[in-house]
Amino acid sequence: MHWLQTMWRMLIASLKINMEYRLNFVLFIICAAMTNLFSLLFIWVVLLRVHHVGNWSLQEVFFLYSVRLVGHGLHMILFYNMERISYFVRSGQFDRFLLRPLNPLFQLVIWRYNPASIGDMATGVVSLIIASSLLHIHWTLVSLIMLVLIAIGGCLIEAGLFLIMHSLAFWLTDAQRFSFALRTFNDYFTIYPLTIYNVGLQVILTFIIPVAFIGYYPATLFLNRTGEVPFTPLLAYGTPIVGAGLFVLAYSVWKLGLRYYQSTGS
Repeated sequence: MHWLQTMWRMLIASLKINMEYRLNFVLFIICAAMTNLFSLLFIWVVLLRVHHVGNWSLQEVFFLYSVRLVGHGLHMILFYNMERISYFVRSGQFDRFLLRPLNPLFQLVIWRYNPASIGDMATGVVSLIIASSLLHIHWTLVSLIMLVLIAIGGCLIEAGLFLIMHSLAFWLTDAQRFSFALRTFNDYFTIYPLTIYNVGLQVILTFIIPVAFIGYYPATLFLNRTGEVPFTPLLAYGTPIVGAGLFVLAYSVWKLGLRYYQSTGS
């Protein structure tokens, strides 16, 4: 309970700091929402010309994108600060996390709240509601619980991947370029059905960089399209398990990196 209280206090303190500049706070949220809306607009323009992507309709791709965005929004709310690991290591400010009697990763996670994450999460929830309505998806208590587990799993997958990537900073001092490459890869390959890609890319997106579990696999579950899932239909249920496993692996890489950390002395 102690760490939950600490997280809550840091969240409140960060919100108070951000609310000192209310216009800036609101603009952060709006910009995040607009970025996601532009991505949706791009998908809509593409599908207006081709009508279907891998036998998926515009509404189904919209739903897939929405599921992915909910997991991404939760990641941005909880783990946005992971993207600052390289900065803290390069600037020497990471030392402060090692001097306090708290887990260094926990300190990093609660360091500062990103108001733009509200825009990401809000856009994802609203989009999911609209897409579900367009597809006449009936939500039951079981499916809603599964949705929550999938959102948590998707969040942990994204967090795990970025934690592994940024932990390279303990060896390289700056891993920001690798993070940018992962962000681009994640943004472009998670918004369309996995079946439009060749087998080699399907293997990469499933077993090596498993971003297909953030949007595609859970979307097939809710849309009753598990019969078309590559490899095995069981993968449609795998997001929570993959998320938990990948985050445990990422945390192991993080702890290994801590052993090799050397302060920059700046």
